[in-house]
Amino acid sequence: MNRQGFAIAGVGFELRCPHPSCDIRLPEPYSLFSAAPIPSPAQGVYEVLPASFSDRPLAAAAPLFAGSGLWRLGALPENQLALDVCQPTTGRWFRAVILETDFSRGTFHAHERLGPDGPLFPLNHPHDQLVIGNRLACLGMGLAHACGAVVDGRALLFCGRSGAGKTTIARLWKRHGAYLLNDDRIVVHWKDGRAWASATPWHGDEKEIHPETVPLGAVCHLHQAPENALRELPPAQSVARLLASSFTPFYLTDGTSRVLDTFSRVLETVPSFELDFTPDQRAVALCCARVLPAMGK
Repeated sequence: MNRQGFAIAGVGFELRCPHPSCDIRLPEPYSLFSAAPIPSPAQGVYEVLPASFSDRPLAAAAPLFAGSGLWRLGALPENQLALDVCQPTTGRWFRAVILETDFSRGTFHAHERLGPDGPLFPLNHPHDQLVIGNRLACLGMGLAHACGAVVDGRALLFCGRSGAGKTTIARLWKRHGAYLLNDDRIVVHWKDGRAWASATPWHGDEKEIHPETVPLGAVCHLHQAPENALRELPPAQSVARLLASSFTPFYLTDGTSRVLDTFSRVLETVPSFELDFTPDQRAVALCCARVLPAMGK
């Protein structure tokens, strides 16, 4: 059996292909998170079956309870979930993954390969992030739309949706000497009595990734503005802002409640701010003057 393993935020995942002739490959930058030996026991285990667009006709999944123009998630009669994806060039929908309701196990129908007998690449956008992110949520870990800059061994989290300035602030902090966990997707979690931030393979325009888990020092919610300003937020308001900037699966009641509990615990101990910033080093200087000292509380 062909197997591949990787770990994100300390959670082990395993891909298995029962066909000995099939070669499973992890796409870049998943290779940064590859694990040898494979984590045991893995908390997400998925079988990989070779498939093509032609042999995977869409099967009905009802009720459909989440989706976008590229993916849709629905329930199957066998108390499982079906994740379908759209081929953008044709508009056709195909079954990509069948999953247990807690995303702990499933079957990937891999259609991406190099040549007719080439390796299989089951982890493709968008269904890879949906499966892994939802599994993390079921374990109480939140996937935040955020840049994570590491300063003095602790992570500064800069949260915001697309266009908020995460990549810009990432580049400013790199000029200041920080390094990045990732500029677009960060896992926020609680372990051993403290808050942590972990890198993921899903980067934005700034492709630097350090596959690490470091203590979370502070959270800043970004807003581009003509002047720099910083306002500390009370925990309840920050929890709402972080939840709005996360990929929390609101269609999974248990997963959502666990992420909410984690965010509440994290932001009771980690300072949080709203940051209006200009795209220059003055924003970094403001954070150095006020956010970094607050991280010592």
